[in-house]
Amino acid sequence: MKVYEPRDINEARKIISKDAGALIRCFDVELLRKLLEIKGSHFLILSLKNGKNSIRGIDSGFNHVLANLANKNGVTICFDMNELKGLDKKNKSIILSRLMQNLVLCRKRKCKIKVINYRSVYDVRSLFLSLGCSSEQARDIL
Repeated sequence: MKVYEPRDINEARKIISKDAGALIRCFDVELLRKLLEIKGSHFLILSLKNGKNSIRGIDSGFNHVLANLANKNGVTICFDMNELKGLDKKNKSIILSRLMQNLVLCRKRKCKIKVINYRSVYDVRSLFLSLGCSSEQARDIL
């Protein structure tokens, strides 16, 4: 499947109207919210490299309000495993902590989640189970 990277909401709406199961990668938080408000069955790839870490918490750009929107509008949240490749230990731990936070949010709000660009089914399931996924989510993640 082709991954689209729209720059504005009008371009994203055209993509979703043409391709119902479109994979859309989003880097901007404002565009992320607008994409989640569009009803339809499309896949939204969250970028875990963007975000802020502070002493008080982890900000990945995805919160409980956006998780509710994704569940209500039938949007599937996707995580790209290529973001973990080629990173040093510190950056990998930061990305895994953001991933863990997003998984907990998706589990609480009952969002559909998928994983793309993985090497082994068993490796991905074991990783996501250890990060806090339920067994039902781990089964449906691929």
